[in-house]
Amino acid sequence: MKKERGFIVEGENAKNRGPSELYQFFSGVGKTLLVKGNPGVGKTIFSLTLLKEIGERENGIYVSTRVDIEGLYNQFPWLKGVVLEHNIIDVTQNSIPKGDILKLLYKEVVDIDMDYPMVVIDSLDAMISADEDKGKILGQEIASFARRSATHIVLVVEYAEIKSLDYLVDGIVTLKNVRIHGEAHFGDVWRGGLETKDSREIVIEKLRGTPIKQKKYAYSLYQGRFQYFEPFLPKPLELTRTAIRDPNDFLSSSGNKDFDTILNGGFNKGSFNLFEVEHGVDQRYVHLIASIISNAVLEDKGLILFGIGGKDIANFQKRLLEAHSSKDVWIIKKCDSNMDDNVIPFTGNLYEAIEKTHELREKSKKEFVYILGLDLFEYYMGEMDTIKFVEEFIEGILGSNDVFVGIVKRPQQIIDVISHIADTHFVFKDINGSLGMYGMRPKTGIYNIALKAGDELIFTPIV
Repeated sequence: MKKERGFIVEGENAKNRGPSELYQFFSGVGKTLLVKGNPGVGKTIFSLTLLKEIGERENGIYVSTRVDIEGLYNQFPWLKGVVLEHNIIDVTQNSIPKGDILKLLYKEVVDIDMDYPMVVIDSLDAMISADEDKGKILGQEIASFARRSATHIVLVVEYAEIKSLDYLVDGIVTLKNVRIHGEAHFGDVWRGGLETKDSREIVIEKLRGTPIKQKKYAYSLYQGRFQYFEPFLPKPLELTRTAIRDPNDFLSSSGNKDFDTILNGGFNKGSFNLFEVEHGVDQRYVHLIASIISNAVLEDKGLILFGIGGKDIANFQKRLLEAHSSKDVWIIKKCDSNMDDNVIPFTGNLYEAIEKTHELREKSKKEFVYILGLDLFEYYMGEMDTIKFVEEFIEGILGSNDVFVGIVKRPQQIIDVISHIADTHFVFKDINGSLGMYGMRPKTGIYNIALKAGDELIFTPIV
């Protein structure tokens, strides 16, 4: 009897492109997995990814009923390093009768005595046409073959509904194209066309004998590869050590290469940039704020912070002041007196505090970055006065080299008004536990935001 196979499925060393539950599922022997979904959801890329990540090059077999070998290699160049050419069975050439597929697999797998063999049949529909009874019989035979020969078999089908085959296999995943809607109020959906974006979702329907820690994940087919996105787990915020220089005299770097690319090089100097945080995101977005802050300090720019909130950002600000007390870093705080050289106190009148920041800016003669939590402005000043403040503030930085980042949170009343005067407007959204972001201005699709080694944020387009 063949031994079970182990995989690294979590942690820093895991490089899984498919959900970690599948690696645990396939650590057994002789498992059958049904991959369902309508055309265009990425079933072929997903199944080839499983073959690459879980199978072994000498022991992976791909049965193609739709695309010939040359077409496969042209579409997926990386496949050459995954499956040997003689292990790609090209049924499209009609050289192999479809009814003899099990005989062929027996010859390829059992006679050669492969270790940990894995077979992908893409797709099963092409072998059974519309005859569901024939499909059920073939499914039973394939499941029996998988168990007897200790072979993992992935069956790709071109439908999403439940059929008899679902009850025969050990596992089922469904790939879907989905529509993501913006938030109106405390997580309720706002079905406004401006905030409707395309996304992708993999649903783990069942994995016999394997715990499913999360049923749904977002995924992307970016650069022709399948990649799923785990929940975003925040880490303690750290000051970065290396700055990203401003690309030119008109742009200011955000401190993150991927986000700069989305911004077409960086924030425009003299601009108002709106970050909208939806319900459920909590404080996860502040990792990007930390990058903006770190880069501004390392580039010796002036920095004004107010109302970002959260324990992590408070600790980060404390370490920031300890490390750079001599810099032009100022935090606006509600307190009775100035107890710290880098604190601008206010007792309720934010206009006076902002006037103080203008004096500091004129004195320093530096470019400034303002990061202001507009939810607290609305709390202290009210809706109409906050809108008036934002308009006046924007007018004041026009033509300067300063950058203003305003943070708003659903369901603030001011969002729909000030979004019309923002130079950029990005929405941060929870998507099945992962952190997503999309641009309202400029218009973008959804990006997944993940923390990689060195606490660098990676933005991956969901395509």
